[in-house]
Amino acid sequence: MKGRKPIPTNLKVIRGTAQPCRVNSQEPRPEKAKRPLAPRALSDLARKHWRSITKELEECGVLTNMDQDALAVYCELYAQWVEAGEMIKKKGMVIADPRYADRKTSEGRPMTVPVLSPYFKASLKLSEQMKQMLCEFGMTPSSRSRIRADTDKPQDEFEDWQKRRRMAREGV
Repeated sequence: MKGRKPIPTNLKVIRGTAQPCRVNSQEPRPEKAKRPLAPRALSDLARKHWRSITKELEECGVLTNMDQDALAVYCELYAQWVEAGEMIKKKGMVIADPRYADRKTSEGRPMTVPVLSPYFKASLKLSEQMKQMLCEFGMTPSSRSRIRADTDKPQDEFEDWQKRRRMAREGV
């Protein structure tokens, strides 16, 4: 299926753009979750990041039980990105091409041809994938600016009444 990904109904309501004719009435509505335990398959660094990121998402009111797998993927990407960064610090962004290691220059010195480190290339790819996952959870400044999270903590009774009124009017 080509084209834009559909915007979830709860985001339309939060943004104030929900229209009854454009709302998917059969869309699943997962309940907000308390912080879930990290999956066992996560590496140690990913598990550590899981704890900090789930705390933040829970406080913002964006975490649901259905998000666990996507969040696990993000945490593992983060751990791999950190690992690639550590290898770049050790070996550098530019390394000598190993294909030319056995060749000599005309003066008899070993030939060195600079190439980008495979860790640098991996780091770039991982950071792109992480950015996509961060946008899915509203964790970048631009994606966050479009979301008004429902933290179930209305500022006052009037705001609570307005929220209930808006949701009833939009049929959500």
